[in-house]
Amino acid sequence: MTGQPLYTREIYNLQLNADMVVLSACQTGIGRLKRGEGIISLARAFTLAGAQSIVPTLWSVTDGSTKDVMIEFYKAFKMGKAKDDALWFAKKRLSSSKRGKYRRAHPYFWSGIVLIGNTDPIFP
Repeated sequence: MTGQPLYTREIYNLQLNADMVVLSACQTGIGRLKRGEGIISLARAFTLAGAQSIVPTLWSVTDGSTKDVMIEFYKAFKMGKAKDDALWFAKKRLSSSKRGKYRRAHPYFWSGIVLIGNTDPIFP
């Protein structure tokens, strides 16, 4: 499937039993407004397919900052933190870094990564 587009209508037909889907590519939370339907996006498609929570991005985040957020997010998540707490923890770590040490401390680089849906921890 490499190089082939993935359409939301294809995702709708999946029957997922996923606690969380992470969509860490650019603008995966952005969609197109369709009259009578609302916003059609990858995040919505995965929700309708059965994902309990989605972690999309709201704008074109850089690969480096996304990687840094995801590393910290998964560290906190594996420690048993709830999904929203783990994402907050990751963002807090990056935002509180000294600018000289971490040049992506500005919210532009990490605040576009959000959590939608169930916030419960997966690991007890």
